[in-house]
Amino acid sequence: MKLYRITSCKYVDDLSGYGAGLHGGRWNSKGVFLLYTSQNISLAQLETLKRYELSRRFVPNNCLLVLEVPARSVLTITAANLRRGWRNDPAPKYLQKIGDFFFAQNHYLLLKVPSALNPLEYNYLINPRHKDFAKIRIVKTTPISIDRRLVRKKGQPQRKRP
Repeated sequence: MKLYRITSCKYVDDLSGYGAGLHGGRWNSKGVFLLYTSQNISLAQLETLKRYELSRRFVPNNCLLVLEVPARSVLTITAANLRRGWRNDPAPKYLQKIGDFFFAQNHYLLLKVPSALNPLEYNYLINPRHKDFAKIRIVKTTPISIDRRLVRKKGQPQRKRP
């Protein structure tokens, strides 16, 4: 299966999950190294925009990473499996516990989770410690731009249309 990730071109080849491990995320605590990917490019862009909002820093030099990932080792979490409010921002702490447990157990390569931004689509968290991680293949890396009209600084009013 193909999975997609958008990140700074500087780190496009880093599949270690270091960024998520350094800062933590919706599905992992600090110190838990997971690689966040999406099922399609547009969801990867949406997730990237949310990251910019949280960090308050726009990174202009982005690259798209396309991965070919074995699809036989997947643990799936659906929105129906989650408690009410799972999409809240900040995320409920129990979501991190799910990802941390997935990482610690190391039974699956992929954790398929609904996107909090679009719960009809899925993100895939990759466990770099899993035995099948070495089977992941980088298919393509290419520069990708995110339209600045989609990014506004906090407190900046939206443009009114005539």
